[in-house]
Amino acid sequence: MTLETIFSWSGLLVAPFWILMALFPGSKLTRRVTSGVPGVLLPAALYVVLVAPHLAEVLPVVTRPALGSVAALLATPAGATIAWVHFLAFDLFVGQWVYRDGREHGIHPLAMAPLLLLTLLVGPVGFLSYVTVREAVALVRREGPVRTLVLRLWGTSRPLTLTAAVHLVLLGVFLFGIAADHRRLLGEPVWVKPAKFAASIALYTSTLAWMLSYVRGRRRAVQAVGQITSAAMFIEIAIIGLQAGRGVRSHFNISTPFDATLFTIMGMSIAVATLAGVVALVLLFRQPFEDRGLGWAIRLGLLISILGASLGGSMTGPNAEQRARLQAGLPADAGAHSVGVSDGGPGLPGVGWSTRGGDLRVPHFVGLHAMQALPLFALWVAAFSARRRLALRQRLGLVAAASLAYAGSFGILTWQALRGEPLVHPGALTLWAFGVLAVAVVLLGAGALWRGGDEGLAVPSRAG
Repeated sequence: MTLETIFSWSGLLVAPFWILMALFPGSKLTRRVTSGVPGVLLPAALYVVLVAPHLAEVLPVVTRPALGSVAALLATPAGATIAWVHFLAFDLFVGQWVYRDGREHGIHPLAMAPLLLLTLLVGPVGFLSYVTVREAVALVRREGPVRTLVLRLWGTSRPLTLTAAVHLVLLGVFLFGIAADHRRLLGEPVWVKPAKFAASIALYTSTLAWMLSYVRGRRRAVQAVGQITSAAMFIEIAIIGLQAGRGVRSHFNISTPFDATLFTIMGMSIAVATLAGVVALVLLFRQPFEDRGLGWAIRLGLLISILGASLGGSMTGPNAEQRARLQAGLPADAGAHSVGVSDGGPGLPGVGWSTRGGDLRVPHFVGLHAMQALPLFALWVAAFSARRRLALRQRLGLVAAASLAYAGSFGILTWQALRGEPLVHPGALTLWAFGVLAVAVVLLGAGALWRGGDEGLAVPSRAG
């Protein structure tokens, strides 16, 4: 049997064990075959068979290691095959320990599956990722505000909570990909987009679960929203990750039937998730809130976020140049982030927003995060009110002013992008629009405080 054959087929020695741990973690067979070291015995035995005839070459290198001699050994077919089988054996050994330890600590299989995959692909990174997740889980299980929040999210929607947790793990995987994979696409590392979406999905699903925790008496509807949203988000991140691995665009890519199909599926999944968000919005509008200011901040924040998400649909239409190429039977994308310029040009560091033309990702980003910004502001107002004794009318007025500021900014940024104007080079019309908005927000906020009533900002009398 040739070394090439051994190299090609050696993975079959360990593949069944990885499949059992990732896909059937609770089965008796999995627990039995991972209870000791049976899975490692075969690749370890193969390693002995392979290394024995080459001990005269291997021992001098491993006893007196130097970069040049190690590189020379690994550059040979025998050295590469020996090293590969070594990896297979010890990555599986570590993977079995991760699997058993994860079960002992009660870490959910959906969180364990990507950690096991990472251990299979890059053993030490997977091991460190697992230890990090295990310590995070331990932190959540300790009494305190973190545990209280997580239990609240878990009690509201397990799918949304698990989706957030898994995407935090995936974020670590994609960040590692940015560091390890030097391929670039449209001027940025190929794994930047998956990392951004993993972070965004984790934030969105956890925030949505928190919002839905205020809904009473609509348990089945809440669970349906969580399940549909989670499924849609997993479909989206799977396609984005797959396309990143292939080194091609995930969005607007219709260059082949396969790419076009993936883009269509991704668009449909996001449309379904948006509709689920609309259902959540209806539930929240029908739900009375003890803190009316927070209630309106949650409703309006989610409404603006849905509008921001819907803005993504306006990016998918082909522009004139793309239509011409498609009509000529040439490969082309269908849609773009930028307006007036091509995607992939000079952009702001970290986000890539165009500095030469309009970019719809700006209002898309701002709109999506209204569901975090406005409730956080309302919570701050509530804390401030506890110290300064603001009246209900004053609190509602401040929330209304903040909502106007956020919604107005979202609208102006959308208008600016559609006119092909860069965020960093606003024209006179844009500046005037922001100026008018600022005056309106200040007047609304000041009016709310001024007309708040005696219980508002009145200073307690020192008399008596």
